[in-house]
Amino acid sequence: MILPLTISFIAFVVCLLIGFLVYYQSSKKLEHKLFLALCLVNAWMALSEFLFIQSAEPAYTLFWAKTNIAPSLAVSVAFHFVLAIAGIGIIKKKWFLGIVYIPNILIYLYILFTGGAIIDIVRGPWGNEVVYNVQSPFLSLANLWITIFGFLSFIIPLIYYFKTGDIKKKKQLAYISLGFFLPTVMGSAIYFIKPITGIDIPKVPSFFTMLLELLLGYAVWKFGLLDLNPATAVNNIVETISDLLVIIDRNRRIVSYNNAVLRLSCYQHEEIIDNHVNKLFPGNGLQYLFDRLDAVDNGTKKPVDHNIVRQVEDALVTKKSESIPVNISVSILHEKDGEKAGYVLVARDITSQKIAENENKKLITELREAIENVKTLKGFIPICAKCKKVRDDQGYWSQIEKYISEHSDALISHGICPECAEELYGNEDWYKSEKK
Repeated sequence: MILPLTISFIAFVVCLLIGFLVYYQSSKKLEHKLFLALCLVNAWMALSEFLFIQSAEPAYTLFWAKTNIAPSLAVSVAFHFVLAIAGIGIIKKKWFLGIVYIPNILIYLYILFTGGAIIDIVRGPWGNEVVYNVQSPFLSLANLWITIFGFLSFIIPLIYYFKTGDIKKKKQLAYISLGFFLPTVMGSAIYFIKPITGIDIPKVPSFFTMLLELLLGYAVWKFGLLDLNPATAVNNIVETISDLLVIIDRNRRIVSYNNAVLRLSCYQHEEIIDNHVNKLFPGNGLQYLFDRLDAVDNGTKKPVDHNIVRQVEDALVTKKSESIPVNISVSILHEKDGEKAGYVLVARDITSQKIAENENKKLITELREAIENVKTLKGFIPICAKCKKVRDDQGYWSQIEKYISEHSDALISHGICPECAEELYGNEDWYKSEKK
């Protein structure tokens, strides 16, 4: 008797544990609710089986025997769960829920009040055993109901297994199909072992329901079969973003942060947790943000800028005393009653931006210097009509070559135009011969 009792109790604990672990991943997901419901039904079956096997009082023994006959309810919940996993919209129809659950409830109530197809309860080598009327139409109907829904729970994931091209999804569906197929086959095989081999082994259905929950539970944790928990998703996103995120209490002490803080600051966890945020941002920029957020508008408790102040430049001081330029935004966290609980600080490393800005400033400076060194001639230039001398801003007349040299970067070279050459040297023999 010890072996079936042990198995039943372990199955009870395992079903409860797995059900609540999955449920608390995301209590709002329909799949999680159905999985928990399936685990609770199977846990109840395991508990009633545990109490039935060892019961010595006839009245209690019969009661636990009747409450233990709940596989029809379990397969309905399992079928509902499978349809939710497959995303089949029929589960939203009220008539569907009525077809799946109302017959189960009626069957279970009939068993509770009449005993169903139970003929007798006998004491076997492994504890109490139920003797059923195999000729009972009710038993045949209940077995048919269980077979149909059990088969559908196995075949629907299998169909989607062949439809999907996603390798990970295939593995998920394979485990859920195996979860419904393997316990059914093993449970049915038990009833043929004694007639074939003569060996009497304990018939403990809770073992196979526990196997079902373990296979489904493995699929949940290994492949994320039931959608990601929103809290888990948020945590993963926060931990992978490159920006620094720091949660600060109302006394401005650090209570939480993401990996980017440790990576950029070079501090260890124990060196910054519960420390004042000024250890990371000792500059005036952060203090300016706090002053603005804590400002009171016309005597009310409503902080300015809708509880958030953005994009103020400051510097993160690392463990090595290096100063890293950052852009900081800070917002207020509120309690349910509206009171301030603390702050959320987001800082972005702008080192590359600062380098680019410095390079731009350097380039602009060089361009300005180049422009200042460029000499240009503009405006009216007074020039003598006869000798072509130019008058400068001080009123002095100077040769045009000198004026141009002083007021531009042009280089002057001298030559003589044909008209002037003719005027000067037109009567000279050498000029005439050169001209010819």
